[in-house]
Amino acid sequence: MGDCELINPKTETYQRMSEYGSTMLGWDFIPIDDSYTLAAHTCWLGAYNSSNGYWLIDNAKPSKPTLITTAGNDYFDGEISATHKDRGIGDCWNRTAWIWNGETFAKSEESSTGMCRGFAGGAWDLPTYVSQVIENNAKAQ
Repeated sequence: MGDCELINPKTETYQRMSEYGSTMLGWDFIPIDDSYTLAAHTCWLGAYNSSNGYWLIDNAKPSKPTLITTAGNDYFDGEISATHKDRGIGDCWNRTAWIWNGETFAKSEESSTGMCRGFAGGAWDLPTYVSQVIENNAKAQ
């Protein structure tokens, strides 16, 4: 499913990890509110990066989850974030975030630290996507 190689038990990577008894192959289900649940599963692991897939489940229609991303790292307090190093020394980074707006997770930011320059943390914070996410507070009457 997408770029999520560890979701399929038939892949070589999944088989290798299960041989070592990895606990990263299970699903996490996170209640978002009374109507929605977020499902998370490890997608891939690298030398200094990893990612999770995040799917939004409408509790009324659980058989049709919506893929938010297969590049996430963390979920906390209504935000899915994806932060990855471009090189192992951490001299350049990329970040993307999605914010819960009451209906879905809307992409809210994307940025990088620019070119890799040899010192940890990178040189700049260069936004390539910015937005203002407005929560949908409208309730059906």
